[in-house]
This record gives sequence, C-alpha cells and structure tokens, in this order.
Amino acid sequence: MAYDDENERYFALTSHAFGTITPSSGRFTEVQVDPSLGEFSWPKGIAFDRARRQVYVMTSHVYTRFYRFDPRTSDWKSLPSEIRDLSLVALTHSPTEDCLYGLQYRYGDTALNLIHRFNETGAILGAISLQPAIPVPGGLGSSLQLHESGGRLVLVLPPLDLDHPAGNRVFVVDPATGEVLRPAVDPVALASSSTGS
Repeated sequence: MAYDDENERYFALTSHAFGTITPSSGRFTEVQVDPSLGEFSWPKGIAFDRARRQVYVMTSHVYTRFYRFDPRTSDWKSLPSEIRDLSLVALTHSPTEDCLYGLQYRYGDTALNLIHRFNETGAILGAISLQPAIPVPGGLGSSLQLHESGGRLVLVLPPLDLDHPAGNRVFVVDPATGEVLRPAVDPVALASSSTGS
C-alpha cells in the first residue's frame, strides 16, 4: 500500500489490479489502468511520490516495468525502463533522495540480499547489499512492504507462522551502507499497548 496524506487515502494492489482503499470502510475500489499501456500484469510494488503527488506502480514477471499514475487527472504513463529477469516484490519512494527503492526476491530464495535503487524514470542507479542478509526460511508466500522513513528503509515481512504471528518481522535498512537493524521492540505491540487495544 501507499498513503496519500493530502487526501487521506491509500493506493493498493491485488494480484492483478490497482486501486484505492477507503480507510473508514477498508473497501478496495479498482482503478482502471489505461489500456494503451499494453501489458499490465503481476503488479508487485507501489509507492507514492509526495512532491509530485503521483503514484508509481511496478510490475515484475519476466520483465520489470514502471508506471506512473496521476490521481488528479487519472492519467497513466509508462516509464521507459524495461528490465529483464530482475524479480522485485516491493517498492517505495524516498523524498529526500527523490528515487525509488525496490526489494529483490525470487520465489524460493532463502534470504533477502539486495535492494535496488532507481531514478524517476525507472533506470537502475545501483544495488544495496543487505548486511547481514535477512533469512526467509521456507521462502515467502505473502506480500512484503517496503517504506521510507527518516532517510531509512523499513522492511516489513509477513509472520513466519500464520498460526503464531507474534514476533518482530520489521527491519530497518540504512540505504547508504546496507546495514540491517532489527528494532528491539516490536512496533506493532508497542502501538497496541500505548493505545490500549
């Protein structure tokens, strides 16, 4: 998901669709993708650019492609980059660096090793090697979330065991060095205890 703070709405992806989520109801409303863009399948990442007030959507299957959506006009634009055999599963926009970050993961991988950096047209600017790599025993069957906060990248993984979802699956990455930190306190548990829920 990606949050538009000015209009208090979320943009989100399903396996094959793009749309908005109304926070009060949690309802997903599909937004039609411009058919002139050609193949728009397997959307894997979404990011909101606060300065431009636009949404980036990344699809990743055989090719990784980037698209930009303007919610004010409903206009879509296909960005020029088309990258073969780069499997990405999450996307975020860094307002301080005005760039995109995408997490590399191929089905069956047992660790997360790389985050790639892209400019506003989707061109690769380089990769960050995660130190240490983040193990994903048994692979990942669910979506991951990648966010930017205060110049750091925040990676949220699904629980290892859906029957026992406790445990901290949040990692903070320094994009300058690739250093991976794991917060000592589970932010979800902390938020729940502070709100009394």
